[in-house]
Amino acid sequence: MNSKSEEIVKRIQASIVPWKDNIIEKRMFGGNCFLYQGKMCVGETKERLMVRVISEKGFDTEEKLQQWVELGMEHALLKSNS
Repeated sequence: MNSKSEEIVKRIQASIVPWKDNIIEKRMFGGNCFLYQGKMCVGETKERLMVRVISEKGFDTEEKLQQWVELGMEHALLKSNS
């Protein structure tokens, strides 16, 4: 694991302290993932933060869908300008 990946993992480890009794760390997807009661919630892969989010309930209205689309567009715009 390179230094950028290690830094992300250390930051995640510090962030999950309130739930640490119910979290395990596991190698998955080419990186380190953190599972809360057996369910993947957050991790690092290829020097990037990976977060598991609610899907079906996450965009059940047009307003919620718009929020997700805008987050995706924000990512694409940032990447295309770098």
